[in-house]
Amino acid sequence: MPNNIVFNPVAEQLKTLIHGMQGTTPTPLLLDSTTGKLLSTVDGSVTVAGTVTAQGTLTVTASNLDIRPLTASTDSFTLGSRTFLEDSTNIAGVTGTGAVLMENTGDKSMYSYYIANTGTNTITVKLQISPTTTATYFVDDTTSINLAGGSITVLTAVKFLQYTRSKG
Repeated sequence: MPNNIVFNPVAEQLKTLIHGMQGTTPTPLLLDSTTGKLLSTVDGSVTVAGTVTAQGTLTVTASNLDIRPLTASTDSFTLGSRTFLEDSTNIAGVTGTGAVLMENTGDKSMYSYYIANTGTNTITVKLQISPTTTATYFVDDTTSINLAGGSITVLTAVKFLQYTRSKG
């Protein structure tokens, strides 16, 4: 019986094809065509212990998701897109009552109104909120504040709806 070479002695020509088992069928492992990294899809239940790092897009669909309270000792988060918006109006020669500075505040999580009484007479101010711009739907959000001439105050909404305005 002749002694035949079983392995290829040229290193550049050595190649390996790796398969995994899908049920009882051998299946080639799937690689990303750009990066050459191993791609993996899991169908069924997966238990993860420890930390998982994902690069790219990760989609998780869950039912009976266990959400726990965050604690400062083990959790952290970053708020993004925090913005500060400013608007102002000057109202002179006011007599009687009226609504001013109606704003669409539906996309705000917190907001306040800085009010300066530059006149000499005391004025009464409060915030009102409404789901629409229709005047009859506005309801008082804060109690009225008497603001003496030359004084300032800040009013912060207690409840939130789509629109907020200052009422005097």
